[in-house]
Amino acid sequence: MDTNIVGSQLAASILVVYGLQLIKRDRMIPWVDETTKRANRWIAAVLALIAAVGIHFEFDAAAGVLTVTGLTATGLLHGAWQWFTQWAYQQAVWDGIVQPADRRRNGGT
Repeated sequence: MDTNIVGSQLAASILVVYGLQLIKRDRMIPWVDETTKRANRWIAAVLALIAAVGIHFEFDAAAGVLTVTGLTATGLLHGAWQWFTQWAYQQAVWDGIVQPADRRRNGGT
């Protein structure tokens, strides 16, 4: 496996996990917090898909137009394995770094 890809996927995993933590703590999305484990997993899975497959989007607020690129059949088929890999990296970051830090911060609970 190309080390540039591994580095990029690991960096994307760290950004996604810490971004989701920020959303949960600051209540940016009211229905997402530390207690909504099922929603958090679905959000993480969708973010892993976006990071792995390379789906890009742009929203033009003035025109009210959302443009989505990178959605090809070949890209999506190839992206299935990359999606799993990306999700596994995110889970490793969560299990190995974020969750233990949260437990230490909360007194080991």
